[in-house]
Amino acid sequence: MKLTLSSDYHITADKPRSRLDNTIQTQFDKLSEVLDNTDTFLLQAGDFTEKPRSWSLLSRIFELLNNHPKVTILTVFGQHDTYMHSEATRKKTNLGILTSTYAHVLSEMPFVIPKAGVKIYGTSYGGIVPEPEIDNLENILVIHAPISDKGVWHGHEYMDAKWFLGVHTGYRLILCGDIHRHFLIQDGNRSILNTGPLLRYDASEYNITHEPCYYILDTETWELTRNIVKHEPGEKVLNREQIEITKEKQDTIESAKKFAKMIIEDSSTEGISPMEKLRIAITTSIGLLEDQEVVEQLLLGVKMITGIDFKEVENE
Repeated sequence: MKLTLSSDYHITADKPRSRLDNTIQTQFDKLSEVLDNTDTFLLQAGDFTEKPRSWSLLSRIFELLNNHPKVTILTVFGQHDTYMHSEATRKKTNLGILTSTYAHVLSEMPFVIPKAGVKIYGTSYGGIVPEPEIDNLENILVIHAPISDKGVWHGHEYMDAKWFLGVHTGYRLILCGDIHRHFLIQDGNRSILNTGPLLRYDASEYNITHEPCYYILDTETWELTRNIVKHEPGEKVLNREQIEITKEKQDTIESAKKFAKMIIEDSSTEGISPMEKLRIAITTSIGLLEDQEVVEQLLLGVKMITGIDFKEVENE
């Protein structure tokens, strides 16, 4: 059996400032091509849509999936699929609605495909990697987490892909989403893979040369075949003026994260609880920021540093 593998889609109802083309049509053309070349199962590693509640997208997505009735999407929730980054709201999102008809959310309970001889597990954003059962079936993990072969920008915090593959030895194949970077690392008969973004949503030096793609896994031979999706050259569809803006945002995020970490670890604040330190750090940092996207990224970054979700703290 052949399984289709792909990572982030970020299907959007709004044209990004970084794109120069008819982005709405482009993204559906790409997704249609992937579906056209899928036999039965499409494994997708999260961030199916750019925003969790872009309701206007659903009819267009339904129409496309109705034209591919034999395809079942096996996916996980990325942070962009989750409203306010809360697991409690996941059913009331674009992806939550899709899972009632066209898709299945993977979890610690494996999705078994006897014909392919595989069990497929899933880890949504912020989740724990399940320990797979070892039997006569091969295990596949689909995960949305910051895993990469290298940093995307200076100071970028991520889990090394080769290390991750080495730690989770119960899986023959790991399909990653979250980091917008294509890589394939193999160790013997085991592989870890990120197909990169299907739509080059952001203007970056990497996306100028990135070729959107998907992979086909032949479960009889375990051969992975990369398929390039039809696309225009990055120079033609990406706004180079936005590249510098993106770099400035990344620098701002890193500076704010370092500032927050410095306050949290400051010994002079001994006696103040970690949560109160976090309130001080975040409140001070956010006061310097005006861009909501940067604020969101800062909150995620500080959560990675401290393990505390500032949004949950604020609701206490």
